[in-house]
Amino acid sequence: MNSVWRIRILVAVLALIATGMGYLYFTQRISPQERSAAILKAQPKPTAKPANTAPNLVNFAQMLAVPYDLDNSSAASAEAVLSFIADNKPGAVTLFGSQISAASAAQAISDIADSVALEERPLIAVDHEGGKVQRLSGSGFTTLPTWKRLCDQTSDQRQALLASSAAQLRTAQINIVFAPMVDVAANNPVLKDRVCSGDPELVATAALDFVTTFQAQQMLPVIKHYPGLGSATTDTHSQLSLVTITENDTAPFKTVLDQFPKLGVMTAHIAVQNQSANLPCSLSGSCVGQLFELYPEVTVFTDALEMGAARYNYQVPEIAKSLGAVSIEAILAGNNVLVYGQDVTPVQLQEVLSRIKQEYTSSSEFREKVNLSVAKIQTLKIEYGVGGSTNPPTKQND
Repeated sequence: MNSVWRIRILVAVLALIATGMGYLYFTQRISPQERSAAILKAQPKPTAKPANTAPNLVNFAQMLAVPYDLDNSSAASAEAVLSFIADNKPGAVTLFGSQISAASAAQAISDIADSVALEERPLIAVDHEGGKVQRLSGSGFTTLPTWKRLCDQTSDQRQALLASSAAQLRTAQINIVFAPMVDVAANNPVLKDRVCSGDPELVATAALDFVTTFQAQQMLPVIKHYPGLGSATTDTHSQLSLVTITENDTAPFKTVLDQFPKLGVMTAHIAVQNQSANLPCSLSGSCVGQLFELYPEVTVFTDALEMGAARYNYQVPEIAKSLGAVSIEAILAGNNVLVYGQDVTPVQLQEVLSRIKQEYTSSSEFREKVNLSVAKIQTLKIEYGVGGSTNPPTKQND
């Protein structure tokens, strides 16, 4: 065998090894010693001005997605949320409610904008899967069918419906949509019609239709729930589920992120069999770190941190972790945005901020993670025209 053929064979073998390693990044276990270095190395260099390291000059609330429940009829509750926004200037606000109309959304977003200066306005986020998980579905908004039904449509039918919905949300000044779901399952006793299909290629195709359409309207889709909820048999709102992640679970994430490497990704409150049986991926530095290893430009969002699976304390199961403790763990794991459900109050969020400030002062590792996340969120605001900028989002597949 001549030297040319030896070289060709060597190159082919190396290519196969590299391909295999790509999958292993999603599933292999990383040692605790490697975890921190891997995440910090994988995080991209911020393009916005880095946060000052002095605690009193860092706006920790930039990492919070503050819940604002439009169904809560209490004027005092709405006033408390708006007061929290005015005082703390969070990076994002998540709208909650059922069948919210365009008029109600416009009033809420106007009230939020009036709470802060132009350059300090938060990103506005909303769940938008379709079916029962679509907050903006009242008068003035297109009502989407369930994600399963959307997946059953042709691509042309799906894109037409999504285009109408995306244009309406853009007019309403929505910046972030928590969708689409790329969890793979033919059927799931918990997720039901929120799942698309058991075929990862079909899931990826439908997800790309969604992402492409909403990106065209200058909104950031957040694909969920990494690394895949398809095989979970218990509801993570109340219980931690232990799952085995396969290539089918991670394939849609890879397909979508290969084309859109700067998307948002929501981490799941599920324990992964070959990593940690007692710690959800959302709080695992190795699990989140593997995502950053492959796609360092993603913005990582937690699922709602008050959920039972996130607060599960395996050492003392009958006593749930505090919201502050879980938030600290989420930051240490590498999440950039901390998401909370509609029942979390401004008082609880103020306690979270106090915990973050304490940890920021005492831990250099924690400080670096916070600074990177704050810079990333500031860059995200610029890219999506929030805070006085009119710059459109950067194309992600150039």
